[in-house]
Amino acid sequence: MAVATPLIAIGGGAVMTLAFAVLMPLMPSGEHGLLTGYYSLSRGVGIVTGPVVAGLLIEFTEAGPFASTQGFQAVWIVCAAAILSSVPMVARMRRASEDT
Repeated sequence: MAVATPLIAIGGGAVMTLAFAVLMPLMPSGEHGLLTGYYSLSRGVGIVTGPVVAGLLIEFTEAGPFASTQGFQAVWIVCAAAILSSVPMVARMRRASEDT
């Protein structure tokens, strides 16, 4: 576990920076500060609300459909919702990059 933890942390840090690396070239040159602030705000909101929503789902599903995992399987619902909600944005970014 002690050997794997730093590798997992480095991987998590790399994944967290990829979204900003994709966003940077798409920003208009005069609005880097504003869009970086908006990105940081939305990321912070996600970091705060994600665990809260996951915790609530765990509580609500603990005795019901996910009783065998004590509700912890519901965390994947939150993960899936976050990923699926980003699909339209990524498609929109792709279209915008093809137009330029």
